[in-house]
Amino acid sequence: MRPLTSSQVGQVLVHALRQGGVDQAVVSPGSRSAPIALALAAVLDPTDLHVRVDERTAAFLALGLARGSGQPVVVTCSSGTATANYLPAVIEADAAGVPLVVLTADRPPEMRHTGANQTIDQVGLYGGAVRFAADLSGVGGPDDEGYLRGMVAQAVASATGPWPGPVHLNVPLREPLLDDTVDHAWARAMQDRTGPSWTAVTPARTTVPEGHADRHLRGRPTVVVVGEGAVGTEGLLPAAERLGMPVLAEPTSGLRADTALRCGHWLAATPAFVATHRPEVVVQLGRPVLSRAVGALVASADDVVTLDPLGRGWDPGHHTTLRVPAAFADWTADATPGDPAFLDAWRRADDVAARVLDQTVDAAPHPTEIGVARDVAAAVPDGGTLVVASSLAVRNLNEAMRPRTGLRVLGNRGASGIDGFTSTAVGVALTSDGPTVALAGDLSIVHDLTGLVVGPDEPVPSLPIVVVDNGGGGIFDLLPYGTAVGPATFRRLFATPHGVPLHGVAITLGHGFAHVDERTELAQVLENAWGTPGITLIEVTTSTPTETARRREIARRVGSALA
Repeated sequence: MRPLTSSQVGQVLVHALRQGGVDQAVVSPGSRSAPIALALAAVLDPTDLHVRVDERTAAFLALGLARGSGQPVVVTCSSGTATANYLPAVIEADAAGVPLVVLTADRPPEMRHTGANQTIDQVGLYGGAVRFAADLSGVGGPDDEGYLRGMVAQAVASATGPWPGPVHLNVPLREPLLDDTVDHAWARAMQDRTGPSWTAVTPARTTVPEGHADRHLRGRPTVVVVGEGAVGTEGLLPAAERLGMPVLAEPTSGLRADTALRCGHWLAATPAFVATHRPEVVVQLGRPVLSRAVGALVASADDVVTLDPLGRGWDPGHHTTLRVPAAFADWTADATPGDPAFLDAWRRADDVAARVLDQTVDAAPHPTEIGVARDVAAAVPDGGTLVVASSLAVRNLNEAMRPRTGLRVLGNRGASGIDGFTSTAVGVALTSDGPTVALAGDLSIVHDLTGLVVGPDEPVPSLPIVVVDNGGGGIFDLLPYGTAVGPATFRRLFATPHGVPLHGVAITLGHGFAHVDERTELAQVLENAWGTPGITLIEVTTSTPTETARRREIARRVGSALA
C-alpha cells in the first residue's frame, strides 16, 4: 500500500476531527496548509469555516468560537512564523480552559535545520501551554490512516477533558500539496468508515465524608469568594444562603446572580466595615484576582478553604489552609448553618453601598466608566452574552454590575491579556443564540484592530462594541505610577495615548459607529445596534483623572454611609 498523499493526509485529519465533534474551523491562507484547508472547505458548512489573514486574529477568533459554543474549534495555518502568532491565544486557552485544536502545517522533517525557506522548529512550539502535542512526521507507512486517526482521537480527548484546553498537532506535508490524482473511491470509502472508538473523559467523582465541612467551618463567620474558572458551582448560591454565607462573585465566574452580593469590592475596601464583619473563614473557588480589596479580605481570614474538584492547585494569594477536591454543594451538604446575623449585616451593607454607587454615578453630568459598565450589563436581554475586555473594563464591571440571571459574561481572564479581544468577541457573537455585546477600553480595540478586518465572504455577527475611550491606559492611574511618576513620563510610558479616531476606523473598515454623550442614550443605541447587521463601534469618551477621582469619591461615600 502506498503512503498517503498530502491531500489524503488532510482528508483523514479533517474526517477524524469531525468524528470527534469538531465542526468549526478557522483558516489562515498559506500554501503548506492547503491540503488541510481544502479538506475543511470540502466538509464544513460555509458558515462554520472562517478565514482570517492575521494568524493572531485567527487564533483568538477560534478561541471566541470555542468559548461561545463550549465545543472544540480547530485553527490551522502554514509553516514558519505564522505558527508563532498562535501562541498568545494558546496561552489564554490553556489558562482559561478553552478547547482549541491547533493544526500547524510544516515542511518535511528532512528540511528542518537546513536553512530551508519558511522552516522553523515547530516541534514543541507551545511548550507546556498545551494539554497534548504530537509531531506527525512518522507518516509514510501502510498504517498511516490508523496512526493519524489515533493521534486526532487522543488530541480531541485531551482538549475536551475535565479541564479543557489547547492541543497541538504539527503536520509535515510533502509536495505535491495539491494532488490531482486523488483516489475518489478511497475518499468515499474513508467517509463511510466509522473510525476508532472515541474515549469520553469525565471528571473523577470525589466522595466527601459526612460532616467533613463542619470539622473546619464550625459555624464560624464565612464568606464565599468566586473567581474566573470556578468549577463545581452548581447549587452554590442556595447552599451558601442556607449556611448564612455572603457570596462575592466576579462577573466572569457565572455566579453574579440571585443572592450574590453586588458591592463586595466596595465593602472589602472599607476598613471600618471589615474590622467589625471580618470572616474567620473564606471559601475560595476559581481565581478571584480582580479586586485587591477582596484579595486582602481573603488574606485576613484565619482559614482559607480552596475547593478544587479538578486538582488544579490554584491559590493566587498563597493563603490556602485546606484544599478540598469537591464541589461546594457536596462539601457543605451536611454543614451546620452559621449565625444568620452575619449574612444579614453583609446584605444590609451591600444595599447601602449600592445606593451610594448608583447615586454618585447618576449624578454625573456625562457617562462614567463605572456607570457604562453597569448599564451595559443591565441592557443585555435575557439569554444574551456580554464579552468584557481585561484591564479596567472588567474591573469597572466587577465594581458596578447588579446581580442578574439570564446573562452570560465572558472574558479572556485566563491570562488576562488585552490582545485578541475583538477577535474573541466576534467569535463568541458568531456562536451565540442571543444578542451579544462587547465592552472594552480603547487600547484593547487598538491592540486588535485586525480583529475588525472581516473579509467580504465571511460571516459577520450583529455585534455592538462599547468602547470607553479615555485616551490610553486608564488603569495605570490607579496604580502607584499614577502619582509616583512625572506626568510626561507617565503619559508616554503608561497611558500611551494612540490618537486613533474610532469613527475613522469604523468608516475605513465598513462598520457602524455611534457616539454616546448622554447616559440615557446608551440603552437605545445598543438596541439599535442589535437590530442592525454587522459590527457597530459605540464610543463613550471619558477623562482618566476625573474617573480616578470619582472612584475615590465612591469609596469615601460608602465608608461614610456604612459608618
